Amino acid sequence: MRKILSAGLILAIVLALCPQAMADWGDSWSDGWDSYYPTGSSYTVTGSTNLFYASSAQLTNINVAVSRLSSFDIGYGEHFSFNDWVGPRTAQYGFKNAVNGRGVVTRGGGTGQVATTLYLAVSQLDGITYTEKTTWDDHFAQSYTSSGYDAVIVDYANGRDFSFLNEAGDMHVEMWASRSYLYCTISVSPVFGGSVGGRLIGYSTIVLSGTNTLKNNVRLAANAINGTSLSYYGEFSFNQLVGPRTQANGFGNAVNGRGVIVTGGGVAQVASSIYLAAKDLNSIYFLEKKTYDHRFNQSYVDDREDAIVTDYNNGHDFRFRYVGYGTLMINTYVSADGTRLITEIYEY
Repeated sequence: MRKILSAGLILAIVLALCPQAMADWGDSWSDGWDSYYPTGSSYTVTGSTNLFYASSAQLTNINVAVSRLSSFDIGYGEHFSFNDWVGPRTAQYGFKNAVNGRGVVTRGGGTGQVATTLYLAVSQLDGITYTEKTTWDDHFAQSYTSSGYDAVIVDYANGRDFSFLNEAGDMHVEMWASRSYLYCTISVSPVFGGSVGGRLIGYSTIVLSGTNTLKNNVRLAANAINGTSLSYYGEFSFNQLVGPRTQANGFGNAVNGRGVIVTGGGVAQVASSIYLAAKDLNSIYFLEKKTYDHRFNQSYVDDREDAIVTDYNNGHDFRFRYVGYGTLMINTYVSADGTRLITEIYEY
């Protein structure tokens, strides 16, 4: 208690001596700043980027993206995806052609500045696990932030996302643009003894395309698996969890991984998504795994050796055993806008 009071007294003295410096922070800082906060209490962090050289088209795109992120919450243990929140960068959604972070004209150019501003705030937090983050690095050709290694790339059409798992606490995010700057503030309320507490150890995302029937098949299979937990030496069986792919169970006819129309076509994408998230984990021992190999002619995975075959009727299963010493949880779901299949693997 004495240490906290002392820290508060020091902060009060600093604020009293430097009122003008604190009043002018919004006009002088362009790359984010670290807020003081005592351990265990609610606190706020802020990031900002400048709009000095933004074109009218870039400003339009920035404002469209900010309108979707102006005020929202990310709960403790929840996963955030920039692309899920902002959506497709299309003319229908109000986005224009403008230069992106490396100076190339693209539809929605400038949206990356919004992701960068958010990142500059998020990067100040402990308890954040980035599941996808790519920056322009030396290819950065703009000036809204001082380093290309902070300039985040987001590309909805090509599956480039900015996403993270929040274990910092309950977060409230505000974003807005002034005349010269784009701001993001995050208010964090730490959670103690929360029910989540898991560590994200595996993640994958697959871009969904095809018919509505195929997407429905994927959703049915993902829902059947979502929330599955395994204790030590527990076994995962795709066929056991998903069950028969029949019309009586809601599955329709769609193409499978080798382009053949079958009842339940598309469900193997769920198995592939889980495999992508799990294949590098030392705590997973694969018992049964068959791939399409040279017969694979779809595009939902880059490597045909990641295209898992599942066939309930012919006994082709995807099975593995958890050999870690905690509890494994598998979350598999379709994004809110129906465009991506996401798998998250946690260990408790």
